[in-house]
Formats: sequence, structure tokens, C-alpha cells
Amino acid sequence: MKDALPLLPGIKLPLLCGLVSVLLSISLMLWAQHTRQVAEQRLQQREATAHAAEANIQTAQSLQTERTRHLAVLTTLQQRGLLGHEQRLAWAEAVEALQRSGRLASLRLELGPRRPLNEANGATGAELQFYASPLKLDSKLLHEGDLLSLLRQLDALPGAYTLDECRLRRSDGFNGPRPYRLALQCQGKLFTLARPDRSSP
Repeated sequence: MKDALPLLPGIKLPLLCGLVSVLLSISLMLWAQHTRQVAEQRLQQREATAHAAEANIQTAQSLQTERTRHLAVLTTLQQRGLLGHEQRLAWAEAVEALQRSGRLASLRLELGPRRPLNEANGATGAELQFYASPLKLDSKLLHEGDLLSLLRQLDALPGAYTLDECRLRRSDGFNGPRPYRLALQCQGKLFTLARPDRSSP
């Protein structure tokens, strides 16, 4: 035992160096693990950011597609004369032109004031609402071909309309110079799509 005591100072230094090496190894391993975790977290954050950006791009593209489709629909409605102000003047002028053409013994158009097509729509806060104006059309015709011609010309007018009820009856020429053999009486609606009047109850 006494012989081993002189060897202790020589053992302390290698033992201390080994202990320091172990501690350094553990520290390096922990630091490497921490660095890897931080790198993985940063990678996950970058991937999440990339996915979010991709989702935002897809959403923007979808919104742009919807916007383009809606603009196309609005453009079509505007060109058709359905969107905005009522086409009352255009219809009156067209009926007057048809009357001057001489093919019809008489053609009379009555348009009543427009009303919301569905009174409940005004309370929903909708940006656009359908309106309908009562329409009455009376005419005297030579034959059935004049009726088809009249309907084609009405279809070409701006706006949208329906003829809900028509009566076509034979006549005796109405005591006129030409043998107008048919009398036409129709009732319908002229439609408009416009912003609702918020001032009305």
C-alpha cells in the first residue's frame, strides 16, 4: 500500500484529463443535439411559412377566378340591359317605332311602376335585388306570322321580360283599311336587377 502512494500524483492528472474529456464530449453532444433541434424547428417554421404562402396564393388565384367570373356575369347583365335602371324609355321608343312601321294596326304598351319582386329581399341586406314592372301589351295583327315577328322584336329589346298571360282572338278587321284578323292582349313583367332602395320601409 505504501508503495502505491507515490503513484497517486501521476494518476490524478490523466484521471482529471479523462474526466474533462468526458464532460467536453457530453457538452458537445448536448450542444449538437440542441443545434439540431433548433435547425429542425427553423426548418419546420420555414415549411409552415411556405405552405401558408402557397395556400394564400391558391386562395388569391381562386378569388381572382371568382372575380373574373362575376365580372363576366355583370358585364353580360349590363349588356342585356337587366342591371341598373329600368329600360322603360327603350321599350317605349321601340313600341313607337313598331307602330310607325305600319305592319300593326295598333300597338299599345303600358308599364306600371316597378316593385321589388320579393318584398322580403329588402330586409336581407342584399347588394342587388330583382324588381318587376307590370306590363300590358295590346296589338292588332294581320296573321300569326305578325305575332311571331312581334315576339322576336320584343326579345331583342334591352332587359328581361315575361308574358304571363296572353289572349289571341279573331276579329273582323276592326273596320280598318287592312284586314287585321287577330287581336292580341298580353300581361307580363319587365325585370330589373338593381341596388335596393334603403329609404323605403
